[in-house]
Amino acid sequence: MAQELAGKWKLDKSTNFDAYLVKLGVGLIKRNLAKATSNVVQTITFDGDKIRIVMTSPVTTKDTTFIIGEAVEESTLHGEKVKTTIRWEGDKLIAESSECKQPLTNTRHIEDGMMVNTLTVADVTCQRFYKKAK
Repeated sequence: MAQELAGKWKLDKSTNFDAYLVKLGVGLIKRNLAKATSNVVQTITFDGDKIRIVMTSPVTTKDTTFIIGEAVEESTLHGEKVKTTIRWEGDKLIAESSECKQPLTNTRHIEDGMMVNTLTVADVTCQRFYKKAK
């Protein structure tokens, strides 16, 4: 599980990303910037129950360390402070956020050699597909 997700992943394509950003409440200018940014990289490392996820793009870097089953305070793409708890469900790494305006779920798993990152806010889901970076 962890071994497959560990490493550096570069965004290849997205589906329904704009609708996801709209539902999150991200304004038009930030949405257009986010959609135009293709150089997005997620670096995932594991150390026992600790999971560090660093997401970098030309406009921002987000660096969060989670401990399985413990809530961590972080900010969403639009700046809302939430508490996120991460857990394994089979081969999927699932992050669920609470204390937010709308339910947020972020799932990562490997499918056909790609990392599939499924993002859900309330009733809107988008998927972002990442290729392993060299």
